[in-house]
Amino acid sequence: MADVTPRLSIDLQPLPVGAEPWRLDPEELSILRRTLDETGDFQQPYAALVDPDDADAGSVDAYVEVSAVQLEDGTPAILIEDDGAEAITRYVVLERGWQTLPAGTLLQGAGPGMAVVTLADDDASGMQAQGMLGFLDLLVAAPALPSSAEPRPDADPVMDDPGAFLEAFTPSTIGVPVDESTRTHWRGRLPDTLLALWQRDGLARYLEGRMMLVRPECYATVLATALVGSPLEGVDTFHAYAITAFGQLLVCGENTAVEIIVDPCHRQVAAHASMLAPSTAEERNARLRLLLTLLEVHDFDVTDAQGRSVYAMTRDRVGALAAGEIYTPDLAGLSEGWEVRLVRQDALEAWQTLRPF
Repeated sequence: MADVTPRLSIDLQPLPVGAEPWRLDPEELSILRRTLDETGDFQQPYAALVDPDDADAGSVDAYVEVSAVQLEDGTPAILIEDDGAEAITRYVVLERGWQTLPAGTLLQGAGPGMAVVTLADDDASGMQAQGMLGFLDLLVAAPALPSSAEPRPDADPVMDDPGAFLEAFTPSTIGVPVDESTRTHWRGRLPDTLLALWQRDGLARYLEGRMMLVRPECYATVLATALVGSPLEGVDTFHAYAITAFGQLLVCGENTAVEIIVDPCHRQVAAHASMLAPSTAEERNARLRLLLTLLEVHDFDVTDAQGRSVYAMTRDRVGALAAGEIYTPDLAGLSEGWEVRLVRQDALEAWQTLRPF
């Protein structure tokens, strides 16, 4: 089969005298290559600093798109497109030595003209790259949990004990009750952990109101549309089981992952390939308990340039969310940035109105 890897033409700018190239170490390069081999081109969310020079300035949700490319002479490379700044920033990572540059060297540029990112303190591209490359830590943190047949000396009792989990994971509000016939309908298709939350709490909110459980059948149509053309299409039967205050759906498969996030504001489906391998019901329950136990309120919030919680400011401005509601951009907000102008709206109506995918 012919090689269809895209080729890049690069007009390399001279490296300043005495400058040291920014290089990914072999392990980081291996993580990128392994993920590309497992998934093909992929997207990964991460928290981008508003100001790379000031960690206290807050962060915004951002994504990188990662793909395999070749330079014109056939040198393999990896293209990273980062939307963490006002404009998309393109990086190229050399997988092999090229010209006088070693493998792992990071290049940056908007078009054919690209420069070597350096370790110099005054290299702004280096400071931005340092924050962006934090997404590699998320790839490392995403491998599948060990199978139940493997020893786990560091096992978390909350993850392993449903009773301990329910005692630790408490709602912010009690939600609309879920009747027994509905729970019976979903038994065997959704994790028992989720059904236990339904039975105890109904469609409750958690994490100080930032996450709400939902009925999967209500979101079946919008979720199916969102997954068309994504790496998840055809892999499993997926169901939405929760929604964040800003409209991101938490999704699980009947036979695979429980950690998938579908983001309508950024038009992204986030799931690591290692999570999509077939798993047992016991493994999926353990993974869901672990996920919900590890979540913190800031995981479903963003901060503005002054480091203030957008969720808290929106709640103070338009009021607390009622049952079934989320904060969603009005029409002006869609052009200014989703978090700029938020209003309260029924969650399902918001998804249908946005038609994000």
